[in-house]
Amino acid sequence: MVSRSNIFHGFPGQQLLVIPYLVYQEMVKDHLFKDLYIHSLGYYPDAKYHYTKRPTGCHEFILIYCISGCGWYELKGEKIEVIENQCFVIPAETPHSYGANNSNPWSIYWIHFNGENAGYFSSPFVKPVHIATRIEDRIALFNEMYKTLIRGFNVENLYYATLTFGHFLGLFKYLSGECTNDSNEFGTNIVHIATHFMNENINKQLKLKDLSIFASYSPSQFYRLFLKATGYSPIHYFLNLKIERACYYLLNTNYKVNQIAKILGINDAYYFSKFFSKNKGLSPIQYRRQGNLK
Repeated sequence: MVSRSNIFHGFPGQQLLVIPYLVYQEMVKDHLFKDLYIHSLGYYPDAKYHYTKRPTGCHEFILIYCISGCGWYELKGEKIEVIENQCFVIPAETPHSYGANNSNPWSIYWIHFNGENAGYFSSPFVKPVHIATRIEDRIALFNEMYKTLIRGFNVENLYYATLTFGHFLGLFKYLSGECTNDSNEFGTNIVHIATHFMNENINKQLKLKDLSIFASYSPSQFYRLFLKATGYSPIHYFLNLKIERACYYLLNTNYKVNQIAKILGINDAYYFSKFFSKNKGLSPIQYRRQGNLK
């Protein structure tokens, strides 16, 4: 088989890989791939003016996973808004269109796929499904597929990428209800649910409303329950998690203090240092020096 990828560039920082036609034709005939196989995949960051319209549909199923910003898709005459941490799958041979929001364009991972079992993964996603956990896992799996295929299109790479894709789809299909109180792999404890979400979004500036929506409570009820269980307000607890993550970076990387603050979603390095000092009794620099002496 051919071992060279077809890569194109459009959005700054994008990734795009299409399995060459001759390779694809051989692959779909192989019994190893009959159930599920990848046609192409990509990542479009900050995809301003992204727009696609297919009046007769596409030969493959299309999964689009929005990780930031927002956009929309239109299917069977219905236009659906898509926001951060939502995904949808467009069935094959179905007229559709989709695009980024003009003022807040989405960043998306997308995969075209097919196979005898492909339709099994499309029906749950005709409407967007809010899934804000396992974010790092899903992105890591996408990168694993991409890096494997970029190395070449031999049978071993193709099959490994396909198996990885099955796992990727499984995180959407089988864990789509994990953010509800009565069905999640982390138990029904509100603290477990909320702190997992905090850790998954440690680089963001979460508000009380964000946390309460995820835990399926009103802001006031969530605040009261979380405070009773932990002794901390939700936002104060979240900031403490950021401090603990900062400690790890200080002792295990060479990142500067302002870089660590930015990684943790804190734009004001002075505020970060002040809060860190209040929490740990040492400035970030002092903490790093003390750790290096041990």
